[in-house]
Amino acid sequence: MKATGNFENARNVDPQQVLSDATRAHIDHWLT
Repeated sequence: MKATGNFENARNVDPQQVLSDATRAHIDHWLT
């Protein structure tokens, strides 16, 4: 799982951006 890596990177990004990116990735994962 690359969740840890993404989480570490997310800490250096704005919460708003992280939420948007995480949500998009999550939805993309579910759709795939």
